[in-house]
Amino acid sequence: MNTASVGAVEQTAAGESLSYIIGPSDELEITVLGYPELSTKTVVLSDGFISFSFLGRIKAAGLNIQSLSRSIQKALDSYTYNPQVTISLLQMRSKRFSVLGEVKKPGVFPLVDLNMTIYEAIAQAEGFLPTAYSKEVHVLRGDDFGKEMVINVDLAETVIGNTKPVSLRLRPGDVVYVPSQSDRSKRFSVLGEVKRPGVFPLEDMNMTIYEAIAQAEGFLPTAYPQQVSILRADGSGQKTSITVDLANTGEGNTEVVSLKLKPGDIVYVPGQSDKRQVCAIGKVMYPGRYNFTPGMTVIDVLTSAGWITKEGVSNSVVLVRRGAGHNEFMCINAQKIISKHDLSQDVLLQPGDIIYVPETFISKLSTFAGFFSSTIEPVAHSYLRVYDAANPANIVVDR
Repeated sequence: MNTASVGAVEQTAAGESLSYIIGPSDELEITVLGYPELSTKTVVLSDGFISFSFLGRIKAAGLNIQSLSRSIQKALDSYTYNPQVTISLLQMRSKRFSVLGEVKKPGVFPLVDLNMTIYEAIAQAEGFLPTAYSKEVHVLRGDDFGKEMVINVDLAETVIGNTKPVSLRLRPGDVVYVPSQSDRSKRFSVLGEVKRPGVFPLEDMNMTIYEAIAQAEGFLPTAYPQQVSILRADGSGQKTSITVDLANTGEGNTEVVSLKLKPGDIVYVPGQSDKRQVCAIGKVMYPGRYNFTPGMTVIDVLTSAGWITKEGVSNSVVLVRRGAGHNEFMCINAQKIISKHDLSQDVLLQPGDIIYVPETFISKLSTFAGFFSSTIEPVAHSYLRVYDAANPANIVVDR
């Protein structure tokens, strides 16, 4: 995990809306140059579609602004001459951010404005508690290259000398964590599809994962308890992910029953909708997760992700198929699919699959498997909106 300055982060803000992945409830404004009768404002429906004049229903969720513009432009070719389509994002209702730690109302909030600042985020949580250490507020964020970063912000003073107030803008999935002035080491987090997500004191070193879920008042109806994750960092900061099946509560599930929480653990309960998406990470233009559709292949996902960057190794793409407690790996030669039309390489995907594009050739999948579990899998989690940090801000957030 790397640490970024506020200034460096602000430089990337201008192009973020173009790569923003559209989701249900987002409000869009579609403009067709020279055809005002076709221009419209529309909301993405719960099934991911929008309605557009005489084109009918168009799939929008899972695409970025540029891809949807191209899709509509191509569809209009049959009706208009050289259509020029631009799309503006009016409301980001599908995307959320979290404010956790020493604030009055911690929780997950909708990110309705691309210009929302960290001050406004704190205001959504009704401000700091008296115990807050506002001099070092952490913003946890996944960058465009699949790495996690922590942005440290001093909110104790808005102006120091000639320094301007912090103007950090939030991004979808950001986690704002306000640490306490006191010792913060003996805590754990439960987030995702639970009734009361948050950070809790670890008062009993024999606490089980079931008891942790109980602290968060149990699962929501939308939870997928078959693949609950525990994100854990050891003394050196190395992060691991433990997947457990909490749907199986029988006596034979001794491994889960005996699993004890440790300080800093993050328990993440995914939603059922997470099982209907696939993830593209590594050296692609737009890493992220995409809605799964039957018949979807590796090339489909790589295309949706803007294709492999010049740093990526196209003949060594890895398909990771995750199961409860284990992963399966398959090496895909995307270059051969395109250049030689070898469709045997273009594997049909399943919900939850991860496509990873490396920057160096992978010679042995057996070696890669261990590397994935210890290094890459936490990155995959970050694109499923699970953020993992090794220091005071051990926080995750659901999508």
